Amino acid sequence: MLHKAFAVIAILLFANMSRAQAPIGTAISYQGQLQGTNGVISGTADLRFRLYDSAVGGTQVGPMIQPPSAVLSEGRFSVELDFGMGVWSGDARWLEIDVRSPSGVGGFVTLSPRQPLLAVAYALHAMNGGSGTQGPAGPQGPPGPQGSQGSPGPTGSTGLPGASGSQGQQGQQGQQGQQGQQGQQGPPGPSGAAGTAGLQGPSGPTGPAGASPWGLASGNTFFTTGSVGISTNAPAYPLHVLTAGNRAAVFDSTASANSGFGIFARAVSPASVGAVGYAASTTGQSIGVQGQTDSTAGRGVLAWATAASGDTIGLWALTPSSAGTAVSAHASATSGVTTGVIGRVDSPTDEATGVYGAAAASSGLTTGVWGLTASVSNGAAGVYGLSLGTTGENFGVFGAAESQSGYGVYSLGRTGASGTKAFQIDHPLDPENKYLMHYAAESPEALLMYRGTITLNENGEARVTLPDYATAITKDLSYHLTAVGGPAPLLHVADKVMDGTFRISGGTAGLEVCWCVTGSRNDAWVQRYGAPIETMKPEALRGLYLHPELYGAGPERALHGRTRALKPVPQAPESGAADSAETGTTDAGEHP
Repeated sequence: MLHKAFAVIAILLFANMSRAQAPIGTAISYQGQLQGTNGVISGTADLRFRLYDSAVGGTQVGPMIQPPSAVLSEGRFSVELDFGMGVWSGDARWLEIDVRSPSGVGGFVTLSPRQPLLAVAYALHAMNGGSGTQGPAGPQGPPGPQGSQGSPGPTGSTGLPGASGSQGQQGQQGQQGQQGQQGQQGPPGPSGAAGTAGLQGPSGPTGPAGASPWGLASGNTFFTTGSVGISTNAPAYPLHVLTAGNRAAVFDSTASANSGFGIFARAVSPASVGAVGYAASTTGQSIGVQGQTDSTAGRGVLAWATAASGDTIGLWALTPSSAGTAVSAHASATSGVTTGVIGRVDSPTDEATGVYGAAAASSGLTTGVWGLTASVSNGAAGVYGLSLGTTGENFGVFGAAESQSGYGVYSLGRTGASGTKAFQIDHPLDPENKYLMHYAAESPEALLMYRGTITLNENGEARVTLPDYATAITKDLSYHLTAVGGPAPLLHVADKVMDGTFRISGGTAGLEVCWCVTGSRNDAWVQRYGAPIETMKPEALRGLYLHPELYGAGPERALHGRTRALKPVPQAPESGAADSAETGTTDAGEHP
């Protein structure tokens, strides 16, 4: 058990002069007897010694000395203390002693009063005197015997190879081999010129007209009944083309001016489809419908829902595959400011959305919108949000979570901000008209803080218990104590944190104390990745700024700048651009 009070009775103090013929050293021997409130103390004790130039207060002289743990015999101990030569100037000195017993348990207790050091240490001060003259050199001694021969050195490296010998004479020519087999016959030569054609014979009489479902009227050919089959004698549709080739039909509009289309398909049933493209292969990267344009301002496919109201969809894509993708866009150019997907709305109505992603399943680790970049360039971003409005309370990226356990925005890794970091709530005194904002404390350290209030016991002490995980994630702790309700000039931390607790002492019984402990974050993530303070910008980003306007530089010097212009989007076809397949007149309601 740690003794609460100690006293030392000094027995002997003298300079170390154990060898009269040797120069005196700077160490002194100190002996004493350690007594506690219950009498003489036995066992082990840790002792610390400091020299001062005054009995109270004053200045410490020389270093603090902590000898090895002392074994007490009826409280007696003996130690040697070496404060060095510079502490003995002839002025008075007092010795202050700290005691901790048993050894290694609890904190040190400083004994009072300090012990005065008397004039026995005079010899140490005398050592500062000048030295005498050097005596003459003694005669040289006889040479010693010769040492044994050393081991042989390592073998030298192999020499360079010698020059090559001259080339020998050429041998005799060998016998001629057997003749090879005859080669294959060459291709036949070209045919000769054809002879002149003979005279055409007279035409035969015209036969009677046969029955036909085809008719002619005003230069138009039309079909009157049944279905037409090409390469099939059992057509299933009004026009049925069947072929083993790679092209079943080609419709080619060669007009070089005005709006037109290669094929027009229309259905008027409310449950019908205007055109169906079907790739029946169950393997390979087959395509149901392909649209292509060679124009530098063209659109490969235009999907257009013309109704001005209702829950319409310009383009609907669907896949039932468990690993499928309903819509895939690929900008394959390897240079230029390309875009895989553009979404845009021109409506000013609240919640109008340029791109909307929804994961409708009620379970699973699903994602509404996924942004990904494979670039290793500085500043590359998986998702980039930009609000172009120069006024108003708008957001570059806004995230919200309706679950009380969810996160509106979550960062897996570091989180950074070039401005202030704040929480914002409705003002508690005027929630309808004001916000209240508080800001995060900034520090060059990643700090953790624990705080609380405790009442001192009848001995003016209290033991504070930190959370069980605190010492596992913090280091370099600092302590702050504030007495509430009265002065406490001796209030202090008696024992630092050990096994998750620390001890407060020096107060009065019943005194309330506010305490705060801060420490550097030291969890596994920080241990591996650190918390850098000052870092150099990458070579490619030097000369750029997070906020160039703060340093008188233009927006072209922005480090994370992006093009702020709206991307071009497909424009709607002009009214009357497509010819009506039925009337031959322009009709804005029919489009390819």
